[in-house]
Amino acid sequence: MERKSLVEAMVKKKRREIAGARSSNRFDFQKDWALCKLLELHGTAEDYLLLCEHHDDIVVLDSSSYPTKASFFQIKSKQSGYWTLTPLIHRKKDSQGKHLSSILGNLFDHTLTFKDGVDNLNLVSNAYFKLKTEEGDTLSLTEFTTLALSAGEHQKLVDGLTKELGPEIDMTIECRLSVTPLSLLESGIHAKGRLEDFLCRSYEGDRHPTSALYKTLFDEIRRLTNYEGDCSTFEVLSEKRGICREQFESFLQCANAGQSPGDIWLKIEQQLRAEGFPFAQLRVLEQEWRQYEIERFDPTNESLHRSRREIEKMCSEALETHESSTLSDLTQVVTDRATSQGIATKFKYLRAMILWGFNEKTTIQKTDPKSTKEK
Repeated sequence: MERKSLVEAMVKKKRREIAGARSSNRFDFQKDWALCKLLELHGTAEDYLLLCEHHDDIVVLDSSSYPTKASFFQIKSKQSGYWTLTPLIHRKKDSQGKHLSSILGNLFDHTLTFKDGVDNLNLVSNAYFKLKTEEGDTLSLTEFTTLALSAGEHQKLVDGLTKELGPEIDMTIECRLSVTPLSLLESGIHAKGRLEDFLCRSYEGDRHPTSALYKTLFDEIRRLTNYEGDCSTFEVLSEKRGICREQFESFLQCANAGQSPGDIWLKIEQQLRAEGFPFAQLRVLEQEWRQYEIERFDPTNESLHRSRREIEKMCSEALETHESSTLSDLTQVVTDRATSQGIATKFKYLRAMILWGFNEKTTIQKTDPKSTKEK
């Protein structure tokens, strides 16, 4: 499908429903699956744009700027048992008695809207599928396509979807049914493990800010999922509902630049202890550090990064004009200056930002707070 045609269909075609966005806080499993899908996509050399809750649970375009193909994903969780064909093509009724789309009907409907722009359709679940094939059934399979079904089972599928969508439905398109190893009850733990494995394979060192990066990515996916405004252009759609290779890479680079936040904090904590920094304030400062550790990984937070650059400049100037001061005194100098410029009112973790700024500008070493530096 031509880029213009696919983009116009993505933007102009009204989304089928927005209930998913309103109730998405209950769908952590879907968000964790999306995070794992991003890791899979980023592990290749291909460009991509992953969209959340736009025409389907997840849509993956083959380009962030000139897409011509789209892959559609429905993520269905199940507490127990397995899927058979009947519930997959069954149409429930709403409160007014109107038939709703079936699970597979939702997927195959894309072939009518996007036509040859559909690369493939995907139904993903934590539960297995028990559909008939010529060799038996699919209960032991973790992935198969509807084209592998037995003649009778496939005809039942065709009859159900033709009745729902009409005879124009394209049943030759590849529709994959796959079982994800992601745990329904512990999806966050498993997704975090996938992220840690990805970081270990992609970056040097054996310590990575996995927990902080996981929270940042999960929150970003939640933001994309919860957006309920209009996407009148492809650019708005990409910004409000999508994440591309370049954006995802910026998250990873930000998280893995330099020393780990935990190691930096230990070094700062030792220095402040040596300077007699009050214990109670040190614990509060540690909490501020942890919060900043998470939020600084978000490359889309322009206000934070603009203030961060201003604070780093203040730190450099403070080091030049207060050469003999302790770290705690330097922090107070920059705190007072940032407060006078209104930065302190924006962030509860201002002191953490300042300490990080000093770490960026100099090597913090454990020193005797009573000693002074001779010129």
